[in-house]
Amino acid sequence: MAALNKEKLLKQLSKRQKRRREQRPAPMALEVKPASMGLQHTMVSHHEDLLQNIEFSVLQAYNQDDSGQIDDRAVMNGYRNAILGVAPDDSPAGRVVRAVAMARFMREGFPDIGPIDDGLWRDALRVLMRSVKTHSQFRPGETSYLDFIGHFIR
Repeated sequence: MAALNKEKLLKQLSKRQKRRREQRPAPMALEVKPASMGLQHTMVSHHEDLLQNIEFSVLQAYNQDDSGQIDDRAVMNGYRNAILGVAPDDSPAGRVVRAVAMARFMREGFPDIGPIDDGLWRDALRVLMRSVKTHSQFRPGETSYLDFIGHFIR
């Protein structure tokens, strides 16, 4: 009789667990959030050259884009994809990812700089995401962020 009650309790428990799983929200896709103000201040204070190197490469990709498809949305998605390690493709965001990868490759080619820590690299991209968010309303075709950085990087 004790074994029968134990089986019944196990079935009830598994039903309860099943209901809880069904009520739990589905896991969201991996999301990357822009940097906090503290991280942004630290990165600008100590790694401004790194941020400028990345922005320079992205601005070059934008200027060389004959299709005119690279806009602030593509830059934001490109930064996000670069953080997540998404392989570059031929989309506008993919061209931004390629530009970001080229910036890292070029920077690491200097003997006095050497390899860049992955965490530092991701933090730099998150700070740049915050900058895009600050300077753009993400309307289709909007290039407010790209125009803004163009004033500082030539």
